[in-house]
Amino acid sequence: MKVKAMMVLVASVIAYADPVFSTVIVPQNVTLLSGTYSDNTPLLKMIDGSGLSNQSLSADLTVATHNSTDANEARLFTSPSASIRLDLNGSYNIEKAFYWNTNTAAFNDVSTIKYSFLSSDSLTIFNSGNITTPGPLGLIEMPSNIYTPGLLENVSYVDVTFTRRAGGNSFAPGEIRFTGVVSNVPVPASVWLLSSSVLGLVSFSKRKA
Repeated sequence: MKVKAMMVLVASVIAYADPVFSTVIVPQNVTLLSGTYSDNTPLLKMIDGSGLSNQSLSADLTVATHNSTDANEARLFTSPSASIRLDLNGSYNIEKAFYWNTNTAAFNDVSTIKYSFLSSDSLTIFNSGNITTPGPLGLIEMPSNIYTPGLLENVSYVDVTFTRRAGGNSFAPGEIRFTGVVSNVPVPASVWLLSSSVLGLVSFSKRKA
């Protein structure tokens, strides 16, 4: 019975060696693919946390809100639509996309958003098609629009296309973040030491038996 119990402990240690957990993925860079960029504010405003009421990585992304009322930000794009590429600076398994619309005048907000998830060599993994966002919004704070495509593996870039709501001649997206699954995390040396010790005890117990 002692040997069996020890084997169960070994299995538990080995299972710990490959944990899987969700984490917040913050894009590290953004480039313009199409559309007219007004150059009033940096494109990085969409990913740098400046548009979130809670900027921490552990923020509850379902309730965090866009909180900027800067008039210049409302004129980020002056075309009916625009596309950007988000660089995740690595390869991630993405579960959800979170998007906050701007909280400027209603005609400046975004009507639809589309995600194209790409591999490290820029091959399309999945295309969401146009997703309708709530609105028109007016001058209000709003919770994020959550899109759940299912687990998408090895995503390095995300192309995002915004379409302006009818009316007006400019618009500005809010913040964009993702959540995903991280696996194969390096195991602390103490865990491997425990595993080795348990395996040694199992081997010794078997010899005495």
